[in-house]
Amino acid sequence: ASRATHRLGGASRVAHVTVDDVPAPVPSRPTRDVFAAIEFAEHIERAGNRAGRVEASARLRDALDASDARIHGSQAARFEAQATKRVAKIVKLLLAYAADANELVCDAALESMSTLAYVARDEFRPSLPSACSSAFERLVDAREATRALAAECLASFGDVYDPNALAPALLRALKGASTARVKTGVLEFALYVFCGRGGGSGGVAFNPASVTTTIEAWIDMVCDMVSDIEETMAKAAAANLAAIHSHVDGAVVPRRVNALYEYPARVRFMDAVERRAPKLAQALQSLVDLQQPPIRAEPKVARTPHGAPKSFNRVAVDVDDDFERDGFENQNVASFMNGASYESMYVEATTTSTSPVVAESPNVGIGQRIVRALEDMRDDDESRVVRGLLAVARAASSDVEAFTPYLALVAPRACAALNDSRPIVAAHAVYAMRSIFERDGGMRADDAAVALAPLLDDASVAVVAPLTCVRMMVSRASTRELEGALPKIIRAIVAACESDHVAVRQLAVRVLGACQSTLGRAWMAPYVKALPPSRQTMITHVAAAA
Repeated sequence: ASRATHRLGGASRVAHVTVDDVPAPVPSRPTRDVFAAIEFAEHIERAGNRAGRVEASARLRDALDASDARIHGSQAARFEAQATKRVAKIVKLLLAYAADANELVCDAALESMSTLAYVARDEFRPSLPSACSSAFERLVDAREATRALAAECLASFGDVYDPNALAPALLRALKGASTARVKTGVLEFALYVFCGRGGGSGGVAFNPASVTTTIEAWIDMVCDMVSDIEETMAKAAAANLAAIHSHVDGAVVPRRVNALYEYPARVRFMDAVERRAPKLAQALQSLVDLQQPPIRAEPKVARTPHGAPKSFNRVAVDVDDDFERDGFENQNVASFMNGASYESMYVEATTTSTSPVVAESPNVGIGQRIVRALEDMRDDDESRVVRGLLAVARAASSDVEAFTPYLALVAPRACAALNDSRPIVAAHAVYAMRSIFERDGGMRADDAAVALAPLLDDASVAVVAPLTCVRMMVSRASTRELEGALPKIIRAIVAACESDHVAVRQLAVRVLGACQSTLGRAWMAPYVKALPPSRQTMITHVAAAA
């Protein structure tokens, strides 16, 4: 009772004190102070308190919300100044929160980044690449709410920053995207940005992007994606190029295509564009250089006392239309060796002193030899490419077991060499492939199928090269080997029978006919039953003639 009386007495004494007699209190930071939110978040991070991130992310979101002049008007000026002074610390925290698995932490961080872009526009600009990449990764999140917030965050970036400011950030996001779905999101968002439509909300409008080195680098990356086997991403890439061609500059896309690709690759690119964006293909048709370059004369090699130089025989290819005649006879199949079939090329297997291959030391491992060969095969110099192909042939012939792990690296480069417009390169590529796939005691059929499977998924005429390798493999493989290896690739071969390219269709039919000759019609029936009856009849005809 005495304690209660004491408290009441104290209260009565305070009641008689005037306001002027009370000293001014020390000003404290309000609950939504940006500095206080940053300090609390940093304290949580230093303590390693993962559970505390929920409150820290929410406090930071509320503090940045208080600094948004669009909502709070002039009252936000004080907090806006605090936010602009601490942008680097805020961005570091938000990037960590945006990658958190907890949706409460992640969603608040996405909202904060969206607000920060408005509040501290200039100060936030250097952090755009990291922020964009983080938001794009969340654009494919399993939670619908998170995906919506990521889209709003990206839309705010597009509405605040002009296309030229966003271009480097989008290029970095495209390079660092973890999956094809993320790349598709980047491509679709960039379509709006480069056209000057901001984030796609329709509320802002900028001038379209200018042609810069960043835009050219972007076009180079997107051109490669047009031919990707991921159909959705490839269509988004083609639409992106169409938008650039229509709204940014009508000359930059064909200029980059002509600079980026050689003649056969240009034909394959235009073929992919025609499938995914026919209007763009029509617009580029007269601008992309599709003229076949003249075949260079074979270099004359002087004879030496050690023997005659190596040579190859080139026989004119038959039109080979015994199987079918349809609307594709006059198609320009540039990568099919300018009218020379792979089977008609031959390179002598014996190596003479005039061969461009330099004798390797027995102490050099096969891995080093393959690395050197791949470097040579990437070179533009014809003699170096030939040297690399012959080195691959020697490595495969000398020790097939040691060579097998490197086949997945060698096969794409060798197949590209099969499509080379220079006859001597293509001929040596045939020789290298025969050393790998057709030689008795060579590559196991199962290992060959694993290496060739990714190359057979290409829907363009470039699939002729890996199909040729499969045909070589089938010609020497035993029944047991084929039964184990063929299921890995037969569906891609069957799909090639319905290709738009006559050369691909005919070769695929021959490969399936050779398989049926070895394995029997009953074994092949489940795989080819979906083909038209006419195709099945062709396969049976080839199998009977084998």
